[in-house]
Amino acid sequence: MAQFYNSNCSTINTGCYLYNGPGLTNPVANGYYSDGSNCYTVTGGSGYISNVSVCSTFVTIDYYVPYYAICYNNYTFAATSTTNVNTNVNVEIYWNGDLSGFMSTTVTIANGTSCNTANAYSGGGISCFGENISSTSVILDPSAFGNQIFQVGNEYSIGLAPC
Repeated sequence: MAQFYNSNCSTINTGCYLYNGPGLTNPVANGYYSDGSNCYTVTGGSGYISNVSVCSTFVTIDYYVPYYAICYNNYTFAATSTTNVNTNVNVEIYWNGDLSGFMSTTVTIANGTSCNTANAYSGGGISCFGENISSTSVILDPSAFGNQIFQVGNEYSIGLAPC
């Protein structure tokens, strides 16, 4: 549930004060407050805003991998983010098969976009009899940039890439 506060400033900046309820008589407790875009740090016990910053946004990155692979074939891997990223994000995906086969690739989600694909060649590292996916691991580089914090989301097995 949203809670509403008042300030002695029409544009809230460092040096302003936040108050509970009507009027400007009950200062808010020390802590962190947000209007959804900006984050305000209140210190000093009197509602004093000591810092204003852009709030961090968590960006979840889901990844898409083949559920089955055989030797000497190309496979499409994909990554999608919940919002456009504010820098290039490398999504390093490691695919492990149930017969100890291994593939890896890096999908780069470009600055200002939210989806991309990359191919991986299985070579002789995957059984020619075929392997089912056993496990995956993902590394995001960078893990944060500006106000965005990147986090690994869900794994999906794909026939067709989402982008």
